[in-house]
Amino acid sequence: RKEYKRKMEVEEKNKATAFAIRFLDGMEDRIFDELAAEKYFVDPVSSEIEQNFVPWMYNETRKNLKVFENGRGLVDKLLRACVAGRKRGLGKV
Repeated sequence: RKEYKRKMEVEEKNKATAFAIRFLDGMEDRIFDELAAEKYFVDPVSSEIEQNFVPWMYNETRKNLKVFENGRGLVDKLLRACVAGRKRGLGKV
């Protein structure tokens, strides 16, 4: 009788252990993934890129586009002046 009771206790403990193992399996990975998704862990390289490099790159790109825009405006003015000059010159002939 004691032996049977002992056997049942061991079996119950084994079931509880197996349940706990199944329940906790992968929980650590899920928790870390969730914490990472909520930005609890900061990647210093990503942070540096987002906070410094991207804004710098954006500003430099805007400067370069402004230079190209100004250059294109000057070329347009020169072309208009040339066309207007040719029209005036052709009108005299």
